[in-house]
Amino acid sequence: GCFTHTDTSSIVYDPTFNPELLVSPTGSICTGDSVQLQITGGGNISWSPAYHISSLSDAVVWVWPDTTVSYVADIVSANSACRESLTYTVPVIALRADAGLDQEIFDGEAVILGGPNMLCGAGCHLKWFPDQYLFFNYLMYPKAVPHETITYWVMLSNEAGTCISRDSVTIRVKCTDIYMPNVFNPQAPQSEYTGNFGPRNVSIDLNYFRVFNRWGQMVFQTDDVSYRWDGKYKGEPQPAGTYVWVIEGKCPNGEWIRKSGNVLLVR
Repeated sequence: GCFTHTDTSSIVYDPTFNPELLVSPTGSICTGDSVQLQITGGGNISWSPAYHISSLSDAVVWVWPDTTVSYVADIVSANSACRESLTYTVPVIALRADAGLDQEIFDGEAVILGGPNMLCGAGCHLKWFPDQYLFFNYLMYPKAVPHETITYWVMLSNEAGTCISRDSVTIRVKCTDIYMPNVFNPQAPQSEYTGNFGPRNVSIDLNYFRVFNRWGQMVFQTDDVSYRWDGKYKGEPQPAGTYVWVIEGKCPNGEWIRKSGNVLLVR
């Protein structure tokens, strides 16, 4: 019950006002799960905040917060001026997989994986797989440079494995060109693209790839698409400057491509 004072300072007892907050289930939930909150023995109810809740005035509501949130029920008796506030904090293990939308890129292009609804809170473990063509598969938004159509999966879980979320994205790779860098430095920290020189595509069936110096002397040639020029000729580093290249190869769709251009070797 509840005691209140009237304007004449007399005391009024309201035996019907005895609100309680019932919760089911109790304990932590995963992002995407819901909890039932129920007020008994009360009157008029106002819930807050207005966040992922089924109603702001019903005695029984469902809540499904993405992260830990405290819900407050302000209750006013229908028979007196009695009122009370009851609070329950919903503990949430915050994790939600969002691999992003399917994309189409050219062979040799980079793409960032992951969508805007990805959620990985405290204690969340994240991993992308397969790790083929992928830079740092433990990042929420890793970079990938796939050379063939591939589907990536991202899996999030908590330490105990009680909350798990998965999602996938397909990257479709098309070959309509051969992509060549315009500068490289063999002495720079090695990377796939800047420490040596060759096509970024690896899905092409390479017929030939040749590099010439300014006097027309061929300093490099190969028919292996994964073999790149390291800036040397017969084991000797070549001088910085502009070199001419020609390349011919066939895409998986059967289209032949022949290109030529210049590259700047810097040291």
